[in-house]
Amino acid sequence: MNKKNKEEQAKKGASEDSKKPPNDEKRTPGNLQKQIEQGKAPKSVDRADKGRGDYEKDHIHFEDGPALNSDGTWKHGEKSLTQQEVEWLQKNGWDYP
Repeated sequence: MNKKNKEEQAKKGASEDSKKPPNDEKRTPGNLQKQIEQGKAPKSVDRADKGRGDYEKDHIHFEDGPALNSDGTWKHGEKSLTQQEVEWLQKNGWDYP
């Protein structure tokens, strides 16, 4: 691979990585809640909760009722996610259905 190709590949990787949290880690519910309170999350996201004990996963609640676990499974209810919601979840390292 020549120097130009390496530079292009590095730029491409950097732009893709900027959409994800460092080390591909999931943001905590506390971090997501701060984003919600600061208006940096989609308006449809109501709150983020930490799972209680071993039996409940971290999850976010939407204004219209459903809740989505951090692994992309629905805690309760279901909805079609908007592009804005999907991008926000991706940026914060959370999975989506």
